[in-house]
Amino acid sequence: MGEQSVITGEREGVIPFTTKDLSEELSRRLGVDTFTVEPQQEFAIVVDGRIYEFTGAATVIVNQD
Repeated sequence: MGEQSVITGEREGVIPFTTKDLSEELSRRLGVDTFTVEPQQEFAIVVDGRIYEFTGAATVIVNQD
């Protein structure tokens, strides 16, 4: 557990990190905001005036750069 197989281009490899591991690492960085959405909860993200609507479950990581 803790490893995921991935096919990238022409080869198959093993990623030693889970999505959760990567999300937690990014969340600790300066300029990054994170929010978690519960299952079946609706939410919207506004980017450059455009509204994107989704339904959870989700973890959203926003880079403020």
